[in-house]
Amino acid sequence: MFLTFWDEYYEFFIILLGIIIGMIIAYIIFFRPNNARNAHKKIKNDTIEDEALRAQCEARGLDLGRQLVVNRSRMGDIAQVNDLARQIAKGASI
Repeated sequence: MFLTFWDEYYEFFIILLGIIIGMIIAYIIFFRPNNARNAHKKIKNDTIEDEALRAQCEARGLDLGRQLVVNRSRMGDIAQVNDLARQIAKGASI
């Protein structure tokens, strides 16, 4: 069965949305300030000077986004998303 243009556009939009949400969640998990004094500071991938660390953070965010898109039907609640993000942060293969 062939997909119409709108079906393909919808699928692309859902995948893109999943990646964006994954990157937002990764940002919250990996760059959350450790104390209230630094709570106002925001860290962006562009501000990380160490290129290897920046690449690692971006790869983790993309991996989390991909996992959220591919396994969206298995995610029952935010606790499962948090567990997935922690596994990715530890470098566990999924």
